[in-house]
Amino acid sequence: MKTHCLPWFVIGIIVSLGSVFLGIPSASAQDREAPPDTYGAESADYGWGGEEEEADVTDPLRIFGTVGIGTSLRFIQDLDYAQERFAPAFLDFWGGVVLPGSSFRHTLGAQLALNISGDGSASIGVDPASQLVLGPTYGLYIPLDDWVFLPKFTVPIAVSPEPSLGFELTVLAAYRFLAGLGAYAEIGASVWIGGAGSIHPLLSGELGIMIDYEVLP
Repeated sequence: MKTHCLPWFVIGIIVSLGSVFLGIPSASAQDREAPPDTYGAESADYGWGGEEEEADVTDPLRIFGTVGIGTSLRFIQDLDYAQERFAPAFLDFWGGVVLPGSSFRHTLGAQLALNISGDGSASIGVDPASQLVLGPTYGLYIPLDDWVFLPKFTVPIAVSPEPSLGFELTVLAAYRFLAGLGAYAEIGASVWIGGAGSIHPLLSGELGIMIDYEVLP
C-alpha cells in the first residue's frame, strides 16, 4: 500500500515547488487582489460636494420712461368750480431708474403732467396747458417675458395755477414689441386735497409709449 502512495506524494511536492519558482498565482492571492476602480477619479466628485453652486444673477441698472395721454373720472363734482364729470385730459411724462437686482426690482422716478384741455367756465376753471403737476414716484419693476408690470405710488403736487397736494396709486402694463420699446396702458386711483380741506377722488387711465433701456456695465 505504501509503494502505491509514494508517487502521488512526490508529484505533489514537485507541483508545489514549481508554483513557487515559476510564479504561478494561487487562488488565495487572486482573492486578496482588489478590483480596479470602475469609475476612476471622477467617482470621488460624485454627489453634492462635486457640484458648483450657481451664482445669483443680478440684472444691471435700467432706465425706464413713458409718454402718454390720459384723462380722469371724478367721483365727486364741485359745482362751485363748475367741474365736469371728466377732469381735463392730460399729457403725462414719467422717467426713472430700475435698480439692479433680480425678479421684482425697485424703481425710483418722477412724474410731470400738463393738462391739454380746459375745465369749468371761463371765469372759474382751468385753461388748457395751465395746470402743471410734478411728483416723486416709487414703484416695482416686474418683467414677465415680453410684458412689464409697474405698480407705482406717486405724490403729485400741482404747482400751477394753485398749489395742491395729492396721493396716487397706479398700475402700468407694457408690452415690449422691440427690445427697448413698447406700448403701455395704465390705470390708477388718486385723492387730491382741495381748498378748505375738501377731498377730490379720481379714477384715471392713460395710453402711451414706453422706453425700457438696460445700462450695460
